[in-house]
Amino acid sequence: VLVQIQDGCEVESYTTTTGTPPKEIGFRCKTSGLIVEIELVDFMGAGKPAIGAKFSSIVGPLHYSFDNFKVLPRTAADLVQ
Repeated sequence: VLVQIQDGCEVESYTTTTGTPPKEIGFRCKTSGLIVEIELVDFMGAGKPAIGAKFSSIVGPLHYSFDNFKVLPRTAADLVQ
């Protein structure tokens, strides 16, 4: 299911894998606790969003794993600041 989150999201923290070394694969939104996985997004050299970055809209397929709902943006254009 493709969803669009429009209530805004401020990057609170990054989620990591349990591998060695740990890899940052997504971030958690400060107010909603929603997890946004960005592992597959190509930011074309701009780098991943910084802690505190704010998005007005996030679009992507809704995914459920490890007891959490997650949004998986398909491209950097799915993250609107």
